[in-house]
Amino acid sequence: MRPKGDSEPSRGALVRGFLEGDAAPEAYLAGVAAGGAAYRGFNLVAGDARTLAYFSNRAEGVRVVAPGIHGLSNHLLDTPWPKVRRGTSALRAALDGDREADIEALLTMLRDDASPPDAELPDTGVGVAAERVLAPMFIRTAVYGTRCSTVILVERPGRGPSADRARVTFVERTHAPEPLGDVRFDFEV
Repeated sequence: MRPKGDSEPSRGALVRGFLEGDAAPEAYLAGVAAGGAAYRGFNLVAGDARTLAYFSNRAEGVRVVAPGIHGLSNHLLDTPWPKVRRGTSALRAALDGDREADIEALLTMLRDDASPPDAELPDTGVGVAAERVLAPMFIRTAVYGTRCSTVILVERPGRGPSADRARVTFVERTHAPEPLGDVRFDFEV
């Protein structure tokens, strides 16, 4: 990982820009795409009650994310790395049937630290030893690892008291540097 230069813009500002603005997801990401080369590599997902869109400055174009189960790691959306396949499979199983999503079960799923066999590791150019460390969904080393896990549940518009708004539950569990607990927000968009 290269050190951040003083003149390099913060990728965190991209998230804040969407949240503080009023642009539709696709339009916002199109604007980001125009200046995306100024940033280190990133994936950005932006959405509202009706549309979810994705952009990476390591790929071409903004794309609308189709309904369904998708996975994202440190490459492009739906890159079939073992941890992405494992995570999407676990999510599919957790959401199977008519039962409501269980936030605690989803957070536990994100703590999966299983590593695939060496033959299944991606080759990102960091060497087999580092690939082994980075392969689990939940990474824990003395100097690098998963800082937090987030579950975002969105109830589609058309249900409940506000039929034109979606109800959102956002839960983030902090893991590092020490377990700090959960933060939860419930709101409508």
